Amino acid sequence: ETYPAKPPHVHFQCRIGQRLNPNLYAEGKVCLSLLGTWEGEAASEAWQPGTSTLLQLVVSLQAFVLNRPDPYFNEPGTEELRGAPDTDKRAKDYNENAHLLSLRAARLQLVNPPAGGAGRLCALHMTSIAPRVAAMQVALQASRTVSASTASTGGSASAASP
Repeated sequence: ETYPAKPPHVHFQCRIGQRLNPNLYAEGKVCLSLLGTWEGEAASEAWQPGTSTLLQLVVSLQAFVLNRPDPYFNEPGTEELRGAPDTDKRAKDYNENAHLLSLRAARLQLVNPPAGGAGRLCALHMTSIAPRVAAMQVALQASRTVSASTASTGGSASAASP
């Protein structure tokens, strides 16, 4: 009702009850300076009535929240720690877990799509990508198993024969 003078309200519909990303909360909050849910570093990052658009918002969500391969660094204060050994290990673990949670959420979306026309479109899309999502999930879980095995043996993992 106050749009476009104020940013629209955006609700993330989390189907797994867990925070998938530093910007996406389990209860639905979307943390983004353009939405006014985060202060940001510059006034230009905030919603500008008469200038900011829904397209700008969607592109920002896609680029800064949904499409980053390393969501750990979306958390304020972590970017300057990039490259530190402890940080890189935490980031790798967090990012892998976030990826697995995202894949799990995608698979649940297939089983229980939203209602209405959007749900039908979502179900059609999820059905078309379901095999890829399942394969990605299996591959990521397998690589985590190998990583855990390598860590527990002091860095010398061997592949098991089929």
